Amino acid sequence: MPTLALAMIAFNEERGLPQAIESVRTFVDEVVVAVDGRTADGTREAAGDATVFDVDFVDFAQMRNDAVARVRSDWVLMLDADEVLEGDPRPLMTRRKRPCIWEFPRRWWMDFERTRTAPEDDWYPDRQARFFPNNGSVKFERPVHEVAEGLKKHRTFDVVIHHFKYALRDEALIVERDRLYRDLVDRGLEQGFKFRSGKDY
Repeated sequence: MPTLALAMIAFNEERGLPQAIESVRTFVDEVVVAVDGRTADGTREAAGDATVFDVDFVDFAQMRNDAVARVRSDWVLMLDADEVLEGDPRPLMTRRKRPCIWEFPRRWWMDFERTRTAPEDDWYPDRQARFFPNNGSVKFERPVHEVAEGLKKHRTFDVVIHHFKYALRDEALIVERDRLYRDLVDRGLEQGFKFRSGKDY
């Protein structure tokens, strides 16, 4: 079976990082974490035995691409530090004859027990392109709300991403990050990228 890496990006994510990694620990062969060099909490230590390296933040696509560049495995699974994965994506590696990017549905939650959906869950299935072969074909584009490009995309409901932004971050941090996202959307629009009003900004 092809080998599989979890690739992540992180900025002050010591609370969420361990559970994100733990959700896939039984079937990944390596974990790579690109850490925003401005990180001031225990993110690096929380990554455990992962390959951890600092990155000078430019935008989120750049950080994702830097993380993928450090992967040695045959396939890449990308998760954010406020997400966990439900299901095993490995059968998807050989499901199609031609290389492709797999899109997973994503659910949004207010709590870790998944009893209350977040407002963003209205976007479900909120498809996320997060699983692809490590053959140099795939690159992330757009400064924020970045998208994987380079291969044909296929959708599956066999694997689900669960997102826990509200359970992990206080309101002040959420407001701060939303402000950063808006600034990066403006930069992306200037560069000619398209975003969806009401979802991306």
